[in-house]
Amino acid sequence: MNAGNLATSARLQQVYGILSDHEPHSTWDIAQATKSCAVHSDIAALRANGVPVECRCIGRGRFVYRIAPIQERVAERQQAELFA
Repeated sequence: MNAGNLATSARLQQVYGILSDHEPHSTWDIAQATKSCAVHSDIAALRANGVPVECRCIGRGRFVYRIAPIQERVAERQQAELFA
């Protein structure tokens, strides 16, 4: 994959800005806000840039994305280490 660079891509910066509130946002919401026709590709590019984007299916072909707050990620990592 040839991912864009978050530091130089206005499109990726827009998607990052939407997700940075740590709330779930649907593919539709992101597409409407950014005028992107390939939200899934934008999410993949953010992940390639090291952004921990979570995805959850909320129905038939409907997905929401968010960046989990750091506290949640640390707690999950600690729990995984505890049970490893």
